[in-house]
Amino acid sequence: MLFLWDCHVVTASRSKQLHFSHDEFGLAKGVELEGGRKLPAADSGQIRARVLPVWWTDLRKPPAGDPIGCPVTVDEMVAYIKPLLPFEVLSRNLEFIKKGQVDASAYWLWTFYGNDDRRWNLCVFSGGPMMRTWMCADNNPHDLDNHDYVSAIHNMEY
Repeated sequence: MLFLWDCHVVTASRSKQLHFSHDEFGLAKGVELEGGRKLPAADSGQIRARVLPVWWTDLRKPPAGDPIGCPVTVDEMVAYIKPLLPFEVLSRNLEFIKKGQVDASAYWLWTFYGNDDRRWNLCVFSGGPMMRTWMCADNNPHDLDNHDYVSAIHNMEY
């Protein structure tokens, strides 16, 4: 952690996990962190094998003339997540679902499918006081609907 490398800490029973990213954020599953909020723990049968948070931060504005105004291009999304996933992600498999607003940020929800046909979501957020742009991708392990998923990811609740 001192060198800001990615670090995963998992108990032998795999019931608790801590993840610290080189992007200077952390996640916890099954572990209470002081001052942290999380979703209720899922039953062990509901935990999905491949849940990979992908975070990226930048300061940028949407390109001029983009019909949906997303500040990250499809090619940039694919180039960023491709090396992190255990299956191939192609730009033609990334599908735009919807644009919306959560708190002070605009968001763009995209989806693609893994080799097991499980839907993965990729959400791009931009806005707030510093026009910060970031994104997260995972396979929605809690099976949240689109609205609840976007809110949970934006508020870093799981």
